[in-house]
Amino acid sequence: PGSAITEMSDIPEDGFDIWGFNVTNSDSSHTSDEKAKVLIISGVHSREYATSELNMRFAEKLLDGFGDNSDINWILNHTEVHFIFTANPDGRYMAESDVELWWRKNANFENGSTCDHPEDNPGVDMNRNYPFAWGREDGASADPCMDDFFGSAPGSEPEVQAVIAYAKSIFPEHQFLDDPENSIDMERGENTTGVFIDIHSSGRMIYYPWGFVDQIA
Repeated sequence: PGSAITEMSDIPEDGFDIWGFNVTNSDSSHTSDEKAKVLIISGVHSREYATSELNMRFAEKLLDGFGDNSDINWILNHTEVHFIFTANPDGRYMAESDVELWWRKNANFENGSTCDHPEDNPGVDMNRNYPFAWGREDGASADPCMDDFFGSAPGSEPEVQAVIAYAKSIFPEHQFLDDPENSIDMERGENTTGVFIDIHSSGRMIYYPWGFVDQIA
């Protein structure tokens, strides 16, 4: 008990790096601009250990099957499959340092004076920190000590900023919307491409394309 408290100093001042990987056939006749883009992230909630492993196994399957599996050949000839295996590396470090904490959020200890101790459940729920529909309390919380605390501001967390920046670097710029929340009913044309998947190990659900309202997409 308390090991996570004493080992917090092992987290670099700016946090651990977040790595992105692109699996594709670079020798394909199709250029990067011509290929569809897929981004699969995992490890957002640090105590959901299985998600990073699952994501890596899929990447491994693509790499091992290339050249021998016709389906995988087609995918990698026409698609860039991007992976972020651990989107919350600081939180993952905390979760592994003391499993009894059941650490879920990131390792931001500056959320509020009432929960600045590991056992008081500090940190921000990255899944609820994205700017889209930020600040809703029907599925998130404004309490810094709650598991689903949405943070001090939309996109306030560096991990979330990193994922957004990576996504914007690969998906077509013409698809970015100035006001996405008020554009959810807008029809999309056939030139809207790309897939984003965020893997979790709790709930046994598939949310498409969002989960902040209880209605059929």
